[in-house]
Amino acid sequence: MTQKTAMKILVVEDGEIDQTVAKHFLTELGCLADIATSGHDALKIIENSTYDLIFMDLQLADIDGFNVAKRIHGMGQQVPIVILTAFGKPSIKKRALALGLEDFISKPLTLESCQRVLSKYRNKLA
Repeated sequence: MTQKTAMKILVVEDGEIDQTVAKHFLTELGCLADIATSGHDALKIIENSTYDLIFMDLQLADIDGFNVAKRIHGMGQQVPIVILTAFGKPSIKKRALALGLEDFISKPLTLESCQRVLSKYRNKLA
């Protein structure tokens, strides 16, 4: 993937405001962003599409983000998953990393936090 190719990102988030903010920031940073409004929605989308990166909320109404991530990896998807959470406790970050999840962003999501993560993964994908 070259620097000029837009990263394709799936945002798994059930909060409408958080969806809007994430899509706005990612679009502003030159990415193509799709939204999954639930864990089940994310799993259906992943069956038919590929992504360069997934932003995964931990507190989904139907399935928690850890279990959605496990299922995505169980489907053979090797896509990096970045956890989004309002609960930035070290134990949550430790659990995320132990499950093979790539990174961690504490909410509220900011343009700077998106940019930091995207810079890291653009370099890995280039």
